[in-house]
Amino acid sequence: MFNIILILFAFVIAQFAAEPGVRRLAWLHPRDSGGAAWISLACIGAIGGFVLIGFIFRAVTAARLRARPGRKQEVYFLAHRFATAYKSLMLVFYFVILSQLNWYALAELIAPPGRIVFVHFLLKMLPFFVLLPASWLVYYRVEKMFSFRAWTLGQYLSFQVRQVLVIIVPLLGFNFVIELLGTYQCIVEYLELYPELMIVGFIPMMAVVYTLIPILARFLWTVETFPKGYLRNRMEYLCKKHGVKIRDILLWHTGRASIINAAVLGLFGPLRYVIVTDGLLQRLSDREVEAVFGHELGHAKHHHIAIYAAFLIAISFATMIIMTPLSTGNGLIDGIMQIIITFGVFIGLVFGFISRRFERQADLFGCRVVGDTMTFVNALEKVALYSGNVRNLRSWMHSSIDKRVRFLVNAMHHPEVAADFQRKAKGLALAVVGAFALCLVFVGARFFAKPKRVRLVEQARYYESFLPRVRDKREKLGLNLRLAGLYERAGRYGKAARYYDAFFSDEEQAFALLRSSDDERNSQTAQDLRDTGRLFLREGYTDTAAPMIRTAVRFEPRNPRNVGLARDLAKAYFGKLEALLAQGARERSEVDVSNVGPSRLDRLLEREANRLLPTVRFAWSLAHRDAELTEMLGRTYLMTGGYLDAAYILKPLAASKPSPETLVRYGVALGFAGYVQEAQDALFGGFRGMPPDDEKREMVEEARRRVALHYSFTARPADMLQRFETWGRLDANSGRFAHFATAGTLYAAGDVETAASFYRAAAGAFPENAYYHYRLGEIYLAEGRYAEACEQLERAALMRPARSDYLAGAARAFRIKGDARRAEILDNTARVFYKQ
Repeated sequence: MFNIILILFAFVIAQFAAEPGVRRLAWLHPRDSGGAAWISLACIGAIGGFVLIGFIFRAVTAARLRARPGRKQEVYFLAHRFATAYKSLMLVFYFVILSQLNWYALAELIAPPGRIVFVHFLLKMLPFFVLLPASWLVYYRVEKMFSFRAWTLGQYLSFQVRQVLVIIVPLLGFNFVIELLGTYQCIVEYLELYPELMIVGFIPMMAVVYTLIPILARFLWTVETFPKGYLRNRMEYLCKKHGVKIRDILLWHTGRASIINAAVLGLFGPLRYVIVTDGLLQRLSDREVEAVFGHELGHAKHHHIAIYAAFLIAISFATMIIMTPLSTGNGLIDGIMQIIITFGVFIGLVFGFISRRFERQADLFGCRVVGDTMTFVNALEKVALYSGNVRNLRSWMHSSIDKRVRFLVNAMHHPEVAADFQRKAKGLALAVVGAFALCLVFVGARFFAKPKRVRLVEQARYYESFLPRVRDKREKLGLNLRLAGLYERAGRYGKAARYYDAFFSDEEQAFALLRSSDDERNSQTAQDLRDTGRLFLREGYTDTAAPMIRTAVRFEPRNPRNVGLARDLAKAYFGKLEALLAQGARERSEVDVSNVGPSRLDRLLEREANRLLPTVRFAWSLAHRDAELTEMLGRTYLMTGGYLDAAYILKPLAASKPSPETLVRYGVALGFAGYVQEAQDALFGGFRGMPPDDEKREMVEEARRRVALHYSFTARPADMLQRFETWGRLDANSGRFAHFATAGTLYAAGDVETAASFYRAAAGAFPENAYYHYRLGEIYLAEGRYAEACEQLERAALMRPARSDYLAGAARAFRIKGDARRAEILDNTARVFYKQ
């Protein structure tokens, strides 16, 4: 039974090691340089240290035995206690290997949980599966000193492996089911929210374990059906007489070990077996075998196995109830407290007390079966003698045989003692069943007591307490994702957005963390990201939704659902920009246009547009032919100053039945990019599609009285017109004259005088710019100011001799002025460059 508790404890430690508070204790990290190799070497060293302690224990026992040859039994008792302590020490070593040496993280790296079901858990348990046989190896050497059993090392190890497999296989199977269910996120989230349901799940687990144990024992142990004969007939008769249903009576061949024991396995009659060892048949008489058999029937008759199962489930409930007020919020401290309460108090003290009482109750039933107390007493004495003269050796679940014998003799002489004990034993059984029922009631009340949102927030705060202390970046990302999910389900979208932003702060790492080798799982992840992104878009958290949608596209680049979601994302961003444009238009209508530079809103709009650009470009890349996304991308490029890109993007729209607004924007993009003639054509085409002439002239006049920088032309086409007026009146030292001059050219089609003022200011600020001189010369030529026109056009031609249009323009001015020779030289030079 002690091995069973060790295995259960190891399973709990394997789960406990996942707590963030425990993982912070790690000394080594597998992702560090050479970390995996160092962890492996450290774990091997720890296992070697455990074995070394065992051999020291063996050497000390051998020395004591040599020093006290006449007190062999006393040395054996002491060695037995040391062996118990040594096996308990194995759990400490296992915990250190998982937490401090970080074997848990290495197992995660080799077989990520959720991706390779069950292999991850086996890797976590691997150090324990190595430590356990190491402890057997040491204990075999100790037992060999006392020569109680004549088995070889191979027989001993085979016996121990068969013993523990009966327990390990059902537990591993149950864990496999848990991990399989854990691949479904909805189940995991529900169990995290309602942990009491997980404890309720222990009920079917215990039923499955107690059902599988007798079946596995039937195949793993060297057992056979008890041979027919007088003794079997007597056993079957006793079962019928006392109303105990069993499936079969089995004979367990223990070979040279000659183990003297019997056991009852199974919770239900159709799957219940009574096992008797060959050593028991060899050493005891038939009547004494019947008495031991009656003892096992007593366990079944009084439903001790079912009560043990109810107790184990009840202590899980009780631990949860006790930990509710005692919880500190620190996962490590809470976990240690939980282990102490569960294993130290309930199993170590309470369960041991109940088990010893039930053993005495079964002893009384064995005496009753044979009708003679002394027959059962003789059987106990023989068991003690042939097991190494262990009459005074007590164990956790059994009183010493000496105490049991004295109790039975006393009960034989004083029947009232037996009756009183039976009442107390029944009361103890009823208390366990009552506690189990009360725990079920409490869990039911707890289940309905707290609203779901309150539970989610409490759980999120619990995990938040670990966040500042997490060192590993990958682990921190995972914790941010878990917190974001909890707050999202609780409806706290502000906090959820904060943790999602932290998770997606490194999109490559986030993608690597979410990615699975299973394509179906990746598809589900992409769908979850789309759903979450849509939710946060609806709630107004566009910055949070953007990386989710981008990551979903990385998972499923060809999914058509991405296009609509990306369009929604671009619209959400653009809604903010249009709100800023409208606010800017209102503010500009209230100020004097003659002394205004870039406003706070203008700078904010430019910054927002730059931030928006990658998202709109990403959305447009998914659907090149989407007119709405194309319009958005073109407008965004205009706001950020990417005029050539804007012209390229808007060109397909301008070529196919465009709206007047689209033509105006396309014209502005072309003008800013330097394509003046094409810009004029597009602008006039756009203006022709606008309101009638009277209203258009009124809009132009209104525009001249307002201030607006080049970002705001997207609000209304009239805003674009007012920019031309404003730009020409700004400080001549402004670096914006490259745009002002182009705007002046575009505006020159309607107001030559204003255009001339634009270019004079531009040419004065940037005298080395040939374009400004050329345009100013064209305007002078149109106004009949030939001398000034020749000066400006010749200066432009000398600055840019490779421009044939500059040379031809200067030649035309000199010809009009009357200087034919100079005009001919310029014409010839223009022809040469034109041919080239």
